[in-house]
Amino acid sequence: MANPIDVQSYLGGVTYPCDKDELIRYAKEKGADKRVISALNGLPDQEYGSPIDVSSELNESGIEEGIEPEEEM
Repeated sequence: MANPIDVQSYLGGVTYPCDKDELIRYAKEKGADKRVISALNGLPDQEYGSPIDVSSELNESGIEEGIEPEEEM
């Protein structure tokens, strides 16, 4: 799965607020790869007010899919 930084690199310049479909359309126009589009497809259908909102949802969905943060040593 794409990390939030990868996703945001394709969303630079998008006008917020916007919904999930707008995010996907914009990322495709910017040449996003399948991992980024897949990550955006996994977002809840809602309006996003800022890049932080998108990144927060991506982080939450990553944890739900079994991607856990690395433990500190």
